[in-house]
Amino acid sequence: MAEFSASDAAFTGFRVVAERPWAVAIWAALQLVVSLAVNLFAAYSAGPAFTKLARLGLQPPGQDPTLVLGLFLQALPTYLALLVAGLVLNAVLYGAMNRAVLRPQESRFGYLRLASDELRQLGLFGVFLGVGIIAYAIAIVFLVVVMVIVAIATGGSDSAGVALGLAITLPAMLCGFIYLAVRLSLASPLTFDTRRIDPMAAWRLTRGRFWPLLGTYFIAFALSIVVVVLTFAIAAAAVAVVGGGVGALGAALQPDSGTVAEVLNPARLAYLAVSAIGQALIWPVTMTPPASIYRALTGGSAASRVFD
Repeated sequence: MAEFSASDAAFTGFRVVAERPWAVAIWAALQLVVSLAVNLFAAYSAGPAFTKLARLGLQPPGQDPTLVLGLFLQALPTYLALLVAGLVLNAVLYGAMNRAVLRPQESRFGYLRLASDELRQLGLFGVFLGVGIIAYAIAIVFLVVVMVIVAIATGGSDSAGVALGLAITLPAMLCGFIYLAVRLSLASPLTFDTRRIDPMAAWRLTRGRFWPLLGTYFIAFALSIVVVVLTFAIAAAAVAVVGGGVGALGAALQPDSGTVAEVLNPARLAYLAVSAIGQALIWPVTMTPPASIYRALTGGSAASRVFD
């Protein structure tokens, strides 16, 4: 039975970066363009509502629910548009990272495409969304059952039932979602390679390999945290230089800018530019290990149907 090296798979992203630095430059340019477009679109379409919602979030509980609901409804179309754009971007990125590992010869445009492979990735995301909703509903039912049992056992103490129910259910939910994510983690490269959406094939392929897979993803996650920290340090230094001091960092880090002028502030642009480079490094680090594992287990060809 074919197996894989956890450490080798976890460092796949760094090998991709080292071998194709020009691709990283293309990914960084994509991230910068997308970040600017998202920020400008949000500021232009619903900037005031975003700003007010952010300020309400920093205030103590007890805000007028009708005010919050009204602001949310104002921002909802923008949120939905950004959600769709985010899904498309992730489909393109997963397609690119799978391509870099499984079809390295297709390197033009930094492996970026928007074609049938990416549409299948979108379809896979839809399947995952359905699985997540079902799993969440099951978790809520489990929480209610636990709280009812505890309330009966404690003589009707609602607070004890809620506290114990959460203490039992939340860790169980977290472990359950991690388990599902790991067992289905090879679905993206499998879909890319076989050109068919078949999560159950990925489930079968990961049978008996949960812990090595989890270890691989943990290593990749830890490596990505290192990149995040280094990127933030460099971005903060760039913002301080461009903005005239560390005080400019607060404005650059605003998650939602209310006006176009705030988005185009030089300090914020410097932060977005450096962050784009860091994000272009994080993508291969976190997205290529599943493709590397899939290639090791199956040979990386449609002949992977041997596990069906």
